[in-house]
Amino acid sequence: MKVCHVGPFKIGTSNGSYNALWSLACAQAEKGDEVTIIRVGKPVEIEQSKLAEQKGIKLLGFPCSQWSGFWKDDSGLFLQYMLDLKPDIVHLQYVRVPKYYSIANILDSINIPFVISLHGGVNSTEMTRKKYRKLIYWYSIEKKVHGLASGIHFITKTEMLDYYNTIGNKKLHDKVIPNAVEIIPNATCWHGISNYTSPKISYFGRYDIWHKGIDLIFKMIRHLHDKGVYAELHLYGLPGDKYANSFRDLKSDYEDLPIYDHGFVEGLNKFNKMADSDFYIQYSRFELFGMSLVEAMGLGVPVIISDHCDLAALLEPSNCAVQIPMEPNAAAETIVNLLSNRDYISDISKNGKNWALTQCAPQRVAEKMANFYQQVLNG
Repeated sequence: MKVCHVGPFKIGTSNGSYNALWSLACAQAEKGDEVTIIRVGKPVEIEQSKLAEQKGIKLLGFPCSQWSGFWKDDSGLFLQYMLDLKPDIVHLQYVRVPKYYSIANILDSINIPFVISLHGGVNSTEMTRKKYRKLIYWYSIEKKVHGLASGIHFITKTEMLDYYNTIGNKKLHDKVIPNAVEIIPNATCWHGISNYTSPKISYFGRYDIWHKGIDLIFKMIRHLHDKGVYAELHLYGLPGDKYANSFRDLKSDYEDLPIYDHGFVEGLNKFNKMADSDFYIQYSRFELFGMSLVEAMGLGVPVIISDHCDLAALLEPSNCAVQIPMEPNAAAETIVNLLSNRDYISDISKNGKNWALTQCAPQRVAEKMANFYQQVLNG
């Protein structure tokens, strides 16, 4: 099958949706699909193109303004790509890309079906941030793109229900398929907790304080110290220009606690740092999936997840994760109780690893996606 993914993209970043796309595309190419990724907005660096080529993927750039003239393709480049590639199906990645307006119309005009992966972008909690701007955007631009789509791909069942209960209309085709998550084969696996009185808790990802609940993690660590559990917090990621000042101010309020910012890490080094943790935490105010969370699970690291994460409803009942409430003091109490139950921690490690390595294996996800594509193509 000829598959063309379209959207903002770059290999080797802390962006979860980019990494999910990369793992999926690699698995699709490995099973024999002809896979292309078109990077919307920017050209492709030669090094990135070579990395993709090594995996059997064609990586093309579509330099364009996201906003200026979003309703048209003055360059004619995207249409030419479609005429040259002749994909069976196009897969748009993520939302709030104004250029999708012209892309969707081009695909509709030449009868190439396309599906959309939302990656949590229209989550009802996410839509509360800059609410009116996002609603105006939805009704004026994005809703029209969705109206031309042949299908919607959801990462979780919660995302699907949330979409249809808030702003979406039932599509002819939809499917719930988890993100593809690749665990490096020679990565070190979790070796157990070294010190139950001062456990090492880690977080990997971008430092979006409100979304990812970084402020809640800091508060929880303080409450743990007040309760006699002298936990360390190890952060691996970057705030970027957008969150740099707020992250610096937040961290200065907790200088008395063992909170360490190690910066962004990737590849084997990332997985080894994960495996060296006693727990991985995802304290997001909303979270569709959490790529690093599932990567940690794949190494056997016991994970702590907020009850506002989509995966919590699936993982906690199956003893694959420890669920914590949004109130940091109550969350700290949950962890204190958890540390006294070593058998439960062992079960979480084992069950979480099995779930990540089976449900999110790239080859399995690629097969499910192929079935979804075929369903769309069959009408």
